Amino acid sequence: MTGYNVLVDGGGVWLYRAHGLPRENRIHGGGLSIDGQLQAVSAADALRLRELEAQAREMMPQATGLAREAVDLGFDALAAVVDGRGGSRRKARQVDGMRQHALAHVDRTLGAGRWDQDVFGPEFEAASSARPSSWPRASRAACCSPCSRGAA
Repeated sequence: MTGYNVLVDGGGVWLYRAHGLPRENRIHGGGLSIDGQLQAVSAADALRLRELEAQAREMMPQATGLAREAVDLGFDALAAVVDGRGGSRRKARQVDGMRQHALAHVDRTLGAGRWDQDVFGPEFEAASSARPSSWPRASRAACCSPCSRGAA
């Protein structure tokens, strides 16, 4: 894991952050720039940098695919729970809408070659865990916790 945001695009592999130094590192075509300054690298280092750039380009679509699969798996589980609790078609559409929103988020970020540290932070957490307001809250008596079985 890195403390940097990552962008993989036609201009190379960018590692950037708002605070701390260096702010921006760019790898492209065997070259390395740090905060806009091209660094001298050996032929062997240039080869390694090209390999690193190629690996990053290969990794982003793989990470996107994995993230999409994880979203689908999570929402399949949620849909099963909603259905098992007597879910309606309306609730099923809401779950599907949440799934589509999460998939679109993955596509806008990882699918575009971007991994920002804060993109999956508190705002994403709140959006992805939000319960539609039309869903009833579970009552204590309906849960399977010890409180509903009369345990202390």
